[in-house]
Amino acid sequence: VVYIPPLKDVSEEFSKGVVAKLLKESLDNVLNDPTIMWMTNQIREGINNLNAGAENRPTALWEFEHAISRCMEDWGARFRINFDTNIENILKSSYSLIVDDGVESSVSSKWHGFQRNLIFSLLKFRNEHNNNQNNKTILLFEEPELYLHPQAQRRIYQELKTISENCIFVGFTTHSNLFVKLDDYQNICKIKKEWVQTRITQVNEDLFWNNRDRFNLIQYIDPSRSEMFFADKVILVE
Repeated sequence: VVYIPPLKDVSEEFSKGVVAKLLKESLDNVLNDPTIMWMTNQIREGINNLNAGAENRPTALWEFEHAISRCMEDWGARFRINFDTNIENILKSSYSLIVDDGVESSVSSKWHGFQRNLIFSLLKFRNEHNNNQNNKTILLFEEPELYLHPQAQRRIYQELKTISENCIFVGFTTHSNLFVKLDDYQNICKIKKEWVQTRITQVNEDLFWNNRDRFNLIQYIDPSRSEMFFADKVILVE
């Protein structure tokens, strides 16, 4: 399950939230590149040299460990530093996210619409490079229209549809009429709180007898008129 909430604490999302999860999964693919694997092996070999026996350890490191060990002689102990050779884990946990949109700076300093777009870009990358044919991922996106202008909202909506066609269940909450379209009416689910109960309304049957009716209604229910889906009552005047 991938849950994308409205961004509140940006630093938390980018360190241990959905962004960190998507980055880790994406980097798993990237780090399998032969060139990167060769480079990580070179780094690992260098770290192994740091972890070598006393006679092969770098002089500065050996002198530091020896000085600490002398101070611990009364305890009958020797001091030694061992460096982590799991380069892949180091690369996946020690990084900074930098973007250049005219001003190069950390992602956390950018506006929230930009940050949510980055999250969605990572999600798209994950989807496009997922080789698992039986993908059971459930994507839950809370108010994807937040901080986005209308053109960007339309693009996100179309891309969510594309992702859902790749064996991924996509569910999102929205208050934007740009995300409620008549040609996808069977995917629209209206949830309303009534006292202590929650009522869910969804149309499953086919409402159109022919393609002509379908075309006419889709043309009629434009983004402005689709606001009726959010209303309690609708009055039609002939």
